[in-house]
Amino acid sequence: MRHRYDLSQVPLTAETSLIALRELPRSGDRLKSLRCAAAVARLGSTMRAAEAIHLSQPAVTRGVLELERFCGLPLFERSARGMLATPLGVRVAQRADALFEQLALGALQAASL
Repeated sequence: MRHRYDLSQVPLTAETSLIALRELPRSGDRLKSLRCAAAVARLGSTMRAAEAIHLSQPAVTRGVLELERFCGLPLFERSARGMLATPLGVRVAQRADALFEQLALGALQAASL
């Protein structure tokens, strides 16, 4: 992923991440919002993200907006050409990707028991 931001500009600690997640409506919505933001950061648009994660484009937009509403800061810069993650958006997307990798690994390990 190429971004024009210095990631050190926005500190995101484990504690603030957990507090943020508690404020989102339900746990399923929390994971969906994180999945949406990570996909948009990776792909640069809600339409491409929606196709990649098999959700509607409005559902992806809502997921991103829920996270932004909680943070009180934008996670993306929007333009006619797509969406570019802000420093906070980059950090959230990186942590969401790591979370989903760990969940997938845990599922594989549990299946092999």
